This record gives sequence, structure tokens and C-alpha cells, in this order.
Amino acid sequence: MKKKWVVLLFCLPLVTGCSLTFLYNNADWVASWYLDDYVDLTHEQSEIFEEKFDSWHQWHRTEQLPLYKTQVDALLAQIEMGIKPDVFKQHIDQVETHWRNLLFKITPELSEMLLMLSDRQKRELIDNLREKNTERREEWLAMDGTERYEQAWERRVEQNENWFGTLNKKQLKVLKMQGSEYENTFLMWLDYRDNWINAFENALFVKEKNIQREGLQKVLATPYLWRGDALQQALDVNRQKYSEHFVEMLDLLTTKQHKFFVAKLTDYQQDFLALHQKYD
Repeated sequence: MKKKWVVLLFCLPLVTGCSLTFLYNNADWVASWYLDDYVDLTHEQSEIFEEKFDSWHQWHRTEQLPLYKTQVDALLAQIEMGIKPDVFKQHIDQVETHWRNLLFKITPELSEMLLMLSDRQKRELIDNLREKNTERREEWLAMDGTERYEQAWERRVEQNENWFGTLNKKQLKVLKMQGSEYENTFLMWLDYRDNWINAFENALFVKEKNIQREGLQKVLATPYLWRGDALQQALDVNRQKYSEHFVEMLDLLTTKQHKFFVAKLTDYQQDFLALHQKYD
């Protein structure tokens, strides 16, 4: 019952516009699909999970989506006035705040569900988490420097074109120059995940229930505590750089690209409102 699938589902509106309403309205099905990758639940456990997930989903729909819309409203207004990097960075920071609020909300009930797992299920969950992380590390180590660069470049172009439409030669040149300024944190992220899984395992197998509950709540609600100073510092630097680079790219947009970007944000704005009103 790892946090990954819950965070993914509730943060979908922040990271993708592809079939947003369909995915959000069917979040329970998607959650169960992801959950199956990590642990097999009994019928009774599945029913409890579905009930709790519905409650979290309803909370998120009614209380969090309006906050997302308000943030997009502000972002649109600031872009039209000429947004500054520090202001844009505040929006990135706010996204992390949304994530932390979600973890704080679901952690108590999620911890109680984890207490219901058998030792076999706990071992299955931990083993699958470790296997996923090992696979990511092996895939990265199997690539040479050129392959890693090309993968990162393709991802960066795709992300920017998702926001702005097709980039021209000047914009691609600027984007390439910007890419050289980021610190690669991939291996640090994998180390962080290993550290978090170790802490999760230690908490999960504690025999005394109150101590186990307390440990699980800390691991689930504050996973960022296991990032380490080096990773956190690199993330802070990269976040500031990204804010500067995104605003720099905004200044290079053609009229057509600017309209594309505003339309993209407006779609999010309208989707958040519609999804909220569906059960308002």
C-alpha cells in the first residue's frame, strides 16, 4: 500500500492533461491497478481500501481541487502581467504543499490499513518496492553518457512542447543551453528511495502496535525527511533554475505559442472546476 499510487492519482491534475477528467473520475480503478503491482490484498482488505480511497477521493474533489483552480487563476493573471522567476517558483513550491497536504490527510488511515497486512504481505510489498528501484538503477547504469543525455533532452523537449506547442530553432538552442545548468539527481533519488524503503520496512515489521503505528505515520507523512542534505540542496538549486528557465522561455514565445500555453492552463482551470462541481 505504498504512497506512490495515491500520490500519483491525486496529483494527476498537476502533471498531465491527457484524459484528465476520465482518469480522475476513475481514480479508484486506476489505484487498484497500481496497487496490484505491489501487494495482493484479501477480499476484506480490498473492500476496506476501496472504502477509504473513496473517502480520500471525495475529500480531494471537494476541498483540494478548488485550491488547484485558484492557483491556476493566479498563474494566468500573473503570466499576462509578466511573471517573474521568484513568483513562478512560488507556484512550484505550492504544488509540493498540495502533495504534503495529501500525505497528511491519508496517512492515519493508510497506516491503520498497513497494520492489517500479514507478514507475508509485508514482505511482498517491501520486495516489490525494492525490485522496482533496482530495475530503475540497472536501466540507468546500462546506458552510457550519450544515451542518458539524449533521454533527458527528449524528455525536456517533450515537456516544453506539451506546454507551448512545437518549438523553433532558437527556442531549442536556448533549451539545450539551459539543460546544461541542472544537476543530475537521478542516482541521489534512487538512494533516497532506498533509504525510504529501509525506513518503511523497519516501521512495518515492528511488533509493538503503537510504536509501529507511530513509525509508519512518520514514514508515510514525511518521506522527504529521507532525501538527505545533498539531494535537497540539489533540488532547491534545480527548482530555482527551472523557474528562471521557464520564465525565459515564456519571453521567447510566439503569439501562437502564447495562445497555446494560455489555452492549456485554461483547460486545467475548467477541468478543476468541472470535476469539483460534479459532486458539489
